[in-house]
Amino acid sequence: MTDVFAIQDEIAENIVKALRVVLSKREESAIKAPRTANVKAYEYYLRGRQLFHQWRKESWDAAEDMFRRAIALDPDYALAYTGLADSAATRYMYFSGGEEALQQADSASRRAVNLDPTLAEAHAARGLALSCQKKLDEADQELRRAMELDPTLFEAPYFYARILQMQGRLEEAAAYFDRAAELKEDDAQAAGLAASIYHGINRPDDMRRAATRAIEAAKRATAANPHDSRALQMGAMALFLLGDVATSKEWAQRAVESAPNEISTLYNVACLSVLSDDKERAFELLDRAITLGWSRPEWLRQDPDLAPLRDDARYERLIARLEAGRS
Repeated sequence: MTDVFAIQDEIAENIVKALRVVLSKREESAIKAPRTANVKAYEYYLRGRQLFHQWRKESWDAAEDMFRRAIALDPDYALAYTGLADSAATRYMYFSGGEEALQQADSASRRAVNLDPTLAEAHAARGLALSCQKKLDEADQELRRAMELDPTLFEAPYFYARILQMQGRLEEAAAYFDRAAELKEDDAQAAGLAASIYHGINRPDDMRRAATRAIEAAKRATAANPHDSRALQMGAMALFLLGDVATSKEWAQRAVESAPNEISTLYNVACLSVLSDDKERAFELLDRAITLGWSRPEWLRQDPDLAPLRDDARYERLIARLEAGRS
């Protein structure tokens, strides 16, 4: 195990030779640069990223712990700081993390960029942190830089799409969700979010393509874990968009039963309830999500799935609750 990074470099170099690829000096140095010399720190980082992408509060908390363990073993491990920054930014955005979470996202992402300016993950984390501070032009630059440094990195286009969606730039957001989905075929969420946006902006062919991809990814995920609430909720939305209402309702119910207190599950099933013309269920789920700490008034304002709620007085009351929590 102590030779794992040397073996990794050798494999990378041999792949480049076999494919007869010509690398720039920057690319050549990037594939040879060890991100950490500590195998255990690398393991903690990988575990943290796996947990981070499960999109549940308890998994985000566990991910943050993994990243902190990695940093304790290697205080100069830039990748671990990117994970810590992303976890803090997520806590700020979805769970009313407050000033402490915002400061942690800022400081950890700055540390990552300073440690390794060529690391795409560092610029993606910095972009997400800046977006939390409403510094959207700077966030845009950082996320574009991340995509330039590593066009295969899932997080950069995914984070960028989220930011565009919150700004109401829906066509751009859908395109970047599509890009993220292509980079991570087993991830149902990027494709599912793309399908939802395409439905809202009336692009049916793109909606069907993205929804089909989301369902395929969700089926693979739930085959491995039948209680994967994220896959179930995204699959339920995609199934509904393709007209399979009965299966969609079944998957949505399984999602809520699997994660009755998970904010993202409640929000997404609320969106599906709106599309199913069940406004009472949608308001019930949104109310529960806010009670549990969800804190994104801009999503209520921008999400096209929720448009049918906006002429209801309860909708403005939800907005007022969220904005009061931000003050």
